Amino acid sequence: MDLLIQLGKRIRELRKNSKFTQSDLAEATGLSTNFIALIEQGKRSPSIETLDKIARALKVTLDELFYFPSKATKVQEAEKKLRDILKGKDANTILLVAEIAETVLKRVKKKLPSG
Repeated sequence: MDLLIQLGKRIRELRKNSKFTQSDLAEATGLSTNFIALIEQGKRSPSIETLDKIARALKVTLDELFYFPSKATKVQEAEKKLRDILKGKDANTILLVAEIAETVLKRVKKKLPSG
């Protein structure tokens, strides 16, 4: 995948995690909303200064903008997150979470196209 597209997707992900709209990020960085949108679409190559402004606004380090985990890494991170969430919980809570997960997965499977 093209580096600019990966960078744009990463900035969008971090922006959404921060509960920022494109307008919020534009205001925090002094950039236009249109420019933020073009960066997120991978259609503009931001300068180092612009990336620094974005990183500061999102309260991340500059190198975090360039963290592009593989799908396998994302799965490992999700599994770790689930283990951390359940750590120290009582048996009833763990069983309830497992039951909820099974229900969600059954509903997702029904909605997926077969093939």
